[in-house]
Amino acid sequence: MKKIGLFVTTVLGLLLSVQSQDLIAFKNAKGLWGFKDKTGKVIVEPKYLYKPSSFVEGRSIISKTYSLKGVVDEKGKEITPPIYYSITNFKHGFATVTKEFVDSVKLKQGKLVRTTVRGVIDRNGKEVVPVIYKELFGDLSNGWFAMATDTLNKKFYYNTEGKIFAVPEGMFIYNYRVDGKKFVVGKNGKVGLIDKNFKELLPFDYSLISPTQNNLLIVGQNNLVGLMDDRTLKWIVQPKYKNISFFQQGYGVFTDEQGLLGAINTKGVVTTKPQFNTIYRIDKTNSALAMYMYKGSDQSGLVDLATGKIITPAKYLMLPYDYDNGIIVFRKDNKKGMIDSTGKELFYAAYDDFSSGFSYNRAWVMKQNKFGFIDNTGKLVIPIQYDIVGGFVEGLAKVRVNGKYGYIDPNGKLVIPQIYLDAQNFESGMAWVKDETNRTYYIDKEGKEVK
Repeated sequence: MKKIGLFVTTVLGLLLSVQSQDLIAFKNAKGLWGFKDKTGKVIVEPKYLYKPSSFVEGRSIISKTYSLKGVVDEKGKEITPPIYYSITNFKHGFATVTKEFVDSVKLKQGKLVRTTVRGVIDRNGKEVVPVIYKELFGDLSNGWFAMATDTLNKKFYYNTEGKIFAVPEGMFIYNYRVDGKKFVVGKNGKVGLIDKNFKELLPFDYSLISPTQNNLLIVGQNNLVGLMDDRTLKWIVQPKYKNISFFQQGYGVFTDEQGLLGAINTKGVVTTKPQFNTIYRIDKTNSALAMYMYKGSDQSGLVDLATGKIITPAKYLMLPYDYDNGIIVFRKDNKKGMIDSTGKELFYAAYDDFSSGFSYNRAWVMKQNKFGFIDNTGKLVIPIQYDIVGGFVEGLAKVRVNGKYGYIDPNGKLVIPQIYLDAQNFESGMAWVKDETNRTYYIDKEGKEVK
């Protein structure tokens, strides 16, 4: 059974996610959250129950109560009070929101029924799509529409100005756009492309039109798929594959008519010949590195999809989620080790257990129930001596020896002495601790109590 499925992409264009450089969330000794600027000046006094979300498009989601959320701007001003049950991150200026209410009719019948309704707000907090609908398809981030369904299953199309517009009967608009101006639509079991004026740009002759990276469309016709340029709408590769997956780093995985997997580049040139039963893209951001398996085998190896070069033979048991920053965990003969992206074994069977994730170029290792840390070359850089450790967070890791916790830096230096019965990781410059008298409080990175 193939591990590569047919992907229909619902995300187009650049996600305009920018974390504000002006405001930083912080927590006081009472556990409430507020905002400071880069100089440490308090802009919003702590009053939020939970940590505000990271700023996206200059907006952060805040909570004053357990169930209600609102929005603040990059200056800390509440543009939306906490009245919504949920709020998504803003995308292209819009966010989906929900509210919950008790059905009064059902309540009179002795039944407690909670109903969730949905809508869309813009970055100024205005409800562009009223929060009254049971279903919402599209969130206006596509630059054109959101389709709302009421309790009677009647559908309404809203544009970005909050106005309802009509859609030709039998037509369904998908929630993504092509080249910023073209939209995938369905009609009579086929798909095509139109613009906002419903002008037909590609006829309804296709089984699939799926936008991917690098201005490409994965287009299906007559049970096969090919590649098309989304700007010119000209074929790059005529339909000849069973499947082409979403492109990453300029390469896509294809399935040929014999069911074997290979890779092509954005020009449609085969860079890795079809030979594998499984291909996992493990490095989704920095390279064409992938994990492969042959038919009838559970052994894995590494391949460079850009060149087709086999980096390691298929002799390991590997899981794609065990990859981090150029390092992947492997298993062989019921023992574990690490290799890097060149195929070099960093170590094998050296430890009883270890972390597959690195932070501050450090990952913990365990041997005979004691812990230390290695770097991303596999070198032991902090000796195995601790009873319990945490990962490095904000430059410090909690460690325990003889029942007492303290904190070390990535060089292994003890920055905060081991005097606590319990401790948690740092967050926003503070960590929760319990001292020998069982008193709990927060400390800063110098070990001083936060008042």
